[in-house]
Amino acid sequence: VVFGTTASKTFHNQFYFFKAYENGIFQKYFSNGQLKITEQSFGEDQANVAVSDDLSNEKASIYSVDAMLDRRIEIIEVKVGK
Repeated sequence: VVFGTTASKTFHNQFYFFKAYENGIFQKYFSNGQLKITEQSFGEDQANVAVSDDLSNEKASIYSVDAMLDRRIEIIEVKVGK
């Protein structure tokens, strides 16, 4: 599974969600390599232009509603194989 993300912390939170989901139902697939989750950063390409990228303005670039909505995860690829 390849996740596209605009925020690395959001990716890691989703990864841990999958590891803990339904008391670790997916854990054996992670352990034996049948399930891998990788991150593909969207970076500036997919970022909302309305969100400030000025880190000195934390209110606008981190804590605003627009910034919160821009932190997202998308499943962009699922490979099924033997």
